[in-house]
Order: sequence, then structure tokens, then C-alpha cells
Amino acid sequence: ILLAMLCLNVFLAFYRRALKPAARAAASRLHVARHATAELYAGPPSPPARAPPRSTLTPALVPFG
Repeated sequence: ILLAMLCLNVFLAFYRRALKPAARAAASRLHVARHATAELYAGPPSPPARAPPRSTLTPALVPFG
């Protein structure tokens, strides 16, 4: 019960203090809570894709001349 109360207090403080009045008027608390829950369930973002390692089979560049 204490953890639920702490979560509720943190959420309400964020909603009241961190959101601009226009955003607060456009979205209800339930809407903001559902988006926050969806972000938590989505998990961390995947790391950016990396280029494959250089292959040793690529021919070396030989200058003409």
C-alpha cells in the first residue's frame, strides 16, 4: 500500500508541476497515466544499429601508376 501511495504522489506531483497548463487541459490524468504505463511496458529502446565489422577479404586499395 505504501508503494502504491508513493507512486500516486509522484505521478500527481509530475502532473501538476511538470506539465504546461495547455498540456494539462488537453490530456486527462488517465490519458497521461496510460501513456506512462505503455512506455514502462515497452521497455528500454533498442541500441542503434552498427555497421558490420570490416572483412579481411576486401581487396586492398592499390594506387594506379
